[in-house]
Amino acid sequence: MRLMMKGNSKKAETAQGKGKTAGAEQKQCCAREEEIRKKAYELYEKRGCQPGYEWEDWLEAERTVCK
Repeated sequence: MRLMMKGNSKKAETAQGKGKTAGAEQKQCCAREEEIRKKAYELYEKRGCQPGYEWEDWLEAERTVCK
């Protein structure tokens, strides 16, 4: 149930609009993170699946994806 006073309708519309934008930004962020994850795994495989370089792989993947 949605109750709204006349004076608050503009604020409610603005808040709803921001929610839609935030949702789109969240999806974009998740997609970018997945791309970084895949690239980091590629770097791991390229190095022969040698453990211990997770942070380096992640940071290199971020640099590559976020250019």
